[in-house]
Amino acid sequence: MDCSILEALHLDTGKLEAAFGAHMGIYLKYLYRFPNDHTCQELCDAVRKRDLSQIQRAAHAFKGVCATLQLGKLSELAREMDQLAKAGNLQDIEKEIPGMLMEYNEVISCIQRYSEGGYQ
Repeated sequence: MDCSILEALHLDTGKLEAAFGAHMGIYLKYLYRFPNDHTCQELCDAVRKRDLSQIQRAAHAFKGVCATLQLGKLSELAREMDQLAKAGNLQDIEKEIPGMLMEYNEVISCIQRYSEGGYQ
């Protein structure tokens, strides 16, 4: 298996192999589908609407997607959004969302660079 994308995303290949074993092809299939996942957009929409309940639900869902794909930094940023929403801290959410989106866009760009011949 070509591990270039895993290295480019700074993913722990040992942890991935332990979690997915012989099913790394399935993992890559879902990783390459990540740019089409709508949970980040749902989170951004909820922030725009300033709806804490929706923000919390979307952040929790986004955190789960990122954690499943072992996108550690992005998962942690989504977890922080979830916690801020639970605490009712809209101001900090609005302050932190640009950093989360910057990380998200870097991950998406990397996946798109490697997916041209991959598991789309």
